[in-house]
Amino acid sequence: MKEKVICIVDSNEKYVTRLVDYINGHKGIPYKAHAFTSADAFAEFAGRYFVELLLIDENECDRLPEDISFSTLVKLVDKASVGENEIYRFQVADYLVKDILSFLDGDKSIFSGEGTICSVYSPATKCFKSSLAIGLAMNCAKRGKTLLLNFEQYSGLHNVLPCKRGGLSKALYYYSVSRNNMNGKILGCLDSTEEFDYLSPVGCPEDIAEISQEELVEFCKYVKEHGGYKYVIIDVGDSFTIPWGIFDISTMVFVPQAVDVMGRNKLSSFLNYLDKSGKSVYADKIRQIEIPFCNAMAGYEISPDAIRQNLLNEIGKRCEIG
Repeated sequence: MKEKVICIVDSNEKYVTRLVDYINGHKGIPYKAHAFTSADAFAEFAGRYFVELLLIDENECDRLPEDISFSTLVKLVDKASVGENEIYRFQVADYLVKDILSFLDGDKSIFSGEGTICSVYSPATKCFKSSLAIGLAMNCAKRGKTLLLNFEQYSGLHNVLPCKRGGLSKALYYYSVSRNNMNGKILGCLDSTEEFDYLSPVGCPEDIAEISQEELVEFCKYVKEHGGYKYVIIDVGDSFTIPWGIFDISTMVFVPQAVDVMGRNKLSSFLNYLDKSGKSVYADKIRQIEIPFCNAMAGYEISPDAIRQNLLNEIGKRCEIG
């Protein structure tokens, strides 16, 4: 059987060489990438391999021989507003790779891998839950590729985790359309901070409220199994009125201490319920975390920089993940 490859055709030798080197160094794409500076050079190569994906400068398309065989053709274009089967060539390399992944969704094995799911949950508000989830993702990213998911219907994080590529709303749509071979499309919805990847929280509550909790759990498992992440951090939001399904697939559940009396009472009621209802299996997973009160963050909009400066070291000390 012929080896599957990705071929990139672009007259800019420096550009195409750097792109191929980046793709071949990316662990999420197990196809070998090859660079060509003309359609004629590619034609001489193509007959010896099965070309899974052909990325080609839009100006070179007309020069392709008619008898060339490939699975998918995608044009590299100069305009940021792209059409179907087009990729904007002058974007950040990591986003360019995510776009490439979105066209490689026919082979589930390209994203196979085992990761660790850790959840951040609280029955209370005023506890820095989302700050803890972001800080936890930052710490985990020091040890391996990390993804952050937030399941709040109204997260308030649009400035912290901005949506540029579709986010959770679009990923859930792809998953609902077909649960098989959608991994490339889903991962194409990812955005990134300097430390971790994330699916931006939904902008419309109906995008998540109309999906059952069981389906959301299956979605998390799917991303874990096919995303190639070492860690998946889940900010368990109000989409999970009963969190047991998420707890089932989590190695650990981090529960931040509330900063107000009512919040601490709610947490106490939650822990008492676990004890009296025979759900000790979940209690055993829970790690209560006391986040130090920080005047710089209380009452202000959170940001990755604020978390790095004020909470990151403390979160790293208190949240030990193998």
